[in-house]
Amino acid sequence: MKTASSPDTRPKFNQNGNVRGTNEFKCFKCGKQGHYARNCNVRIKPDSNSSSIGNRWCSTCRSSTHNDSNCRRKNKARKDKISQVADNPDEESTFSFKASESRDIPVNVDPRSVLLVDCGATSHIVTDESKFESFDESFRPENHFVELADGSRSNRIALKRGDANVRIMDADGRCVIAKLENALYIPTFPQNLFSVQAATAKGSTVIFHPKYAEIIHKDGVRFSIEKYGRLYYLHMYENSKPLSDSVNYACDLKSWHEILGHCNYDDVLSLESVVNGMKVTNVNDKVSDCNTCFLGKMTQGRNREPDARSDIPLGLVHTDLAGPIEPVSKEGFKYAMAFTDDFSGAVFVYFLKSKRDVISATEKFLADSAPFGNVKRIRSDNGTEFTSYEFEKLLRKNKIRHETSAPYSPHQNGTAERNWRTLFEMGRCLLLQSELGKDMWPYAVLAATYIRNRCFNRR
Repeated sequence: MKTASSPDTRPKFNQNGNVRGTNEFKCFKCGKQGHYARNCNVRIKPDSNSSSIGNRWCSTCRSSTHNDSNCRRKNKARKDKISQVADNPDEESTFSFKASESRDIPVNVDPRSVLLVDCGATSHIVTDESKFESFDESFRPENHFVELADGSRSNRIALKRGDANVRIMDADGRCVIAKLENALYIPTFPQNLFSVQAATAKGSTVIFHPKYAEIIHKDGVRFSIEKYGRLYYLHMYENSKPLSDSVNYACDLKSWHEILGHCNYDDVLSLESVVNGMKVTNVNDKVSDCNTCFLGKMTQGRNREPDARSDIPLGLVHTDLAGPIEPVSKEGFKYAMAFTDDFSGAVFVYFLKSKRDVISATEKFLADSAPFGNVKRIRSDNGTEFTSYEFEKLLRKNKIRHETSAPYSPHQNGTAERNWRTLFEMGRCLLLQSELGKDMWPYAVLAATYIRNRCFNRR
């Protein structure tokens, strides 16, 4: 009995690999019909306009059987190169950021006066030979290779290696000599480079935060890192003279006492440790009979328990109006208005021709103090200049709370009153010592304010 068999639907190929008798089959490699991709003899490079999904091309072998990532010849050459470097014990290698003249630095900043902070560099790089105090005699430029982030590797770029001294400003504004050990001298490098890896290997800590960045030395000294664009920098002091030859102002204790507006001796001695270039001699020769201080600082004392200090800048501001002051100054000023920050002790002084100028003086103070924060509270006495509708309206407009002392209780506004005593005593001493006329009192008070803001303050 005969049975009907199902027809054979498998494609039949000729000797060239093409399908016989049909054009329904399409090659996914070259896009032509009549054969499969596995039988395709066309070699297509990756940059071809073909839409095939099986493109493969090796730029090393010039072959379409594999890609660059799978090339055995290329990987073998790379391993041979690494083995060759490892077999030569005399060769040294340093990895470095590929630096260039960055446009992120402001135009008024010299690239030679900053250190580019780099997390990938393995050594510090200094472009000025004069900053080195000693060099490593065993260093050979021909055996030292510098490898950049782009993969390039060259020798004879670093000419010397040694310890370099750079002057960096710490977080407190003081100039500190920092020693960069085993730094490379590369005069052709675009800018100086600070290696984070080399710093942390010596015990330092580097912190990068979205709002700030700093380096903490193992002895506790902090250095602020500034950000320009997308890069971080450390500022260096660029001075033709060594730090040891910088200007030092050395005076005896009595002279510093007079220079600083007859400031007390303890504050003068405390100021020496926080001011660069200040030197106090004859420390033990304290003068206790300064006639100028006797004439300018005699007061009647009162003791009371002080209030707690504000814990934020401009959280509380003490203000008071002094005057009318006789004689009237040459500019017609009769009054002086002072604002004292309770947190820092910073003083702002303005001169007025009449009490009507209190509003404009307060507006000027608010504008001058804006870079440091917003004023939260203002404390004053019950003078009509402070309780007027215009003054209260100004405070409400700037969201400032007004605190007033009780009537006939000036000691409740003691910070402002004590501040006036300090400024007028110092100004009076300056006028007595300089033998100037009393009508110069605004200039004496301005000088006293300038000096007092720069005297030693524990806050």
